[in-house]
Amino acid sequence: MTKTSYLYDINGAYYEGDETRHYFASSGSEAEFLDRLKRANGSFSVQIKLGETIFAAVDRYRSTPLFYRPDDPQKRIASTARELGRLSQDILKQAPSLALAEYLATGYTTEDSTLHPAIKQIPAGHYLCWEAAKPPRIVEYYSFRPDSTLADDPDILCEQLDDIHNQLARRLIRSLDGRTVLLPLSGGWDSRLIAHILKRQGYEKLICFSYGSPGNPESLLSQRAAQELGYRWIFIPHNRRLWYRSYHSPERNDYFAHSFNYCSCPHTQDWLAVKYLKDKGLIPEDSVFVPGHAADFLEGSHLSPALPELDTISPAYLVNSLIKRHYSLWNWQDGGYRALFTDHLLSEINPPATMNPALAAGILESWDLRERLGKFIFNSLRVYEYYGYQWRLPLMDTALMDFWEAVPLHLRVNRKLWHDYAVRYLPMNVEIFSKPGLSDRLTSRILKSFIGDLTDIRYGRFLDPSNPLDTIKAKVSSLLLKGVNYPDFVDPEASIQMCNLNALQSVLALKEALED
Repeated sequence: MTKTSYLYDINGAYYEGDETRHYFASSGSEAEFLDRLKRANGSFSVQIKLGETIFAAVDRYRSTPLFYRPDDPQKRIASTARELGRLSQDILKQAPSLALAEYLATGYTTEDSTLHPAIKQIPAGHYLCWEAAKPPRIVEYYSFRPDSTLADDPDILCEQLDDIHNQLARRLIRSLDGRTVLLPLSGGWDSRLIAHILKRQGYEKLICFSYGSPGNPESLLSQRAAQELGYRWIFIPHNRRLWYRSYHSPERNDYFAHSFNYCSCPHTQDWLAVKYLKDKGLIPEDSVFVPGHAADFLEGSHLSPALPELDTISPAYLVNSLIKRHYSLWNWQDGGYRALFTDHLLSEINPPATMNPALAAGILESWDLRERLGKFIFNSLRVYEYYGYQWRLPLMDTALMDFWEAVPLHLRVNRKLWHDYAVRYLPMNVEIFSKPGLSDRLTSRILKSFIGDLTDIRYGRFLDPSNPLDTIKAKVSSLLLKGVNYPDFVDPEASIQMCNLNALQSVLALKEALED
């Protein structure tokens, strides 16, 4: 396993690995520690001791998690939940019903909770202060809150954005120290932006890769983009049989144990591809993976186009938006869960009685970054660590985050400013991958409601392709553990082929943790 930790201070000095701890250890007080946290630009987690007080923190977006037990007399801070205690069925029964229901509905637990009632985590943008003879305190130091303070002028904003891209590219190159970049190049904008800005800076040690069924449309666009930019491109072919064989292995089981942490659905989107690259010796041992995570979020892709048009917004609107977008792994109607989730969300976000669109957007996006991105999207980084590689998140650079926070709301809706920028600064002869049209999506949805998604090879993770009839008959019950009080929206009789993949992986990760 390889841990990634790096940051730039306000003066441009670079710290990596143990050096990041030294950056914080020179703090003389909580106020100084907080000031250094706010000024740090990078991906890190840290724990230090000042006198008799322990301080621990994760970065703005929780790229690397930290866990603790408030009842621990040793005051240990751990990078994995397993270091602090095992999860058993008896222990799970002691957890609030909300924790299990929320984990299965979203793929993660929220706030500082885990499925182990005695083990807590430090949320994104928070730090822990643990004084002698006192309970630990969790303090927020950062929250993504758009404020629309920049000028409403696309020409000026695009120029500023391009300057920031050049700056973060230079910071990325400095941190690489000559190592090879491994870029998961999709058919979309975010990974293509990374390839563009590195090419612009003259960095040639970059390998693009894509994966999936041979000839899939997104990989073909990825290949064309890599060719146009002059970068090497590797394709990793997947099929149902390969998925089944690899998924049902001690190696995959061990990876899940490493990345579950009693709070996050393990991420397997590029697990098989990274495993293949490692096993075949196709990339240098010191390669650094650089995914394009979360740039679309900053640019406004998660905002409802209707939001700026509303005069006033109620707490109910916020809660309904969060539930519809994030509590959706299983098809559930109510059964008391809407009231349970609603009460919890209102307590967590604590909204005023009425809001304007800007304030509402800030509350929604702050939750999104702290919960879904911090605990699900960035949990994908555990794949690279598991196989011994470092990673970088250049598109979560502080300067870029601060810029998008200040862009006027209407220019972020539908990624309006981003698309304007892309036309001006990212000219290419390779189109961007687009999802199927409405009629195709409706047809696919209707077919899936009857027979499941027979075209998605990723279901080979759970279903043996050598027995097609058994595949159709396979039920969710095969992934459940007897004795666990699952929420009733987890239907044991549901066909695996018709369920959400992350819903299936969430129940499997829990089952394996309880059997460990």
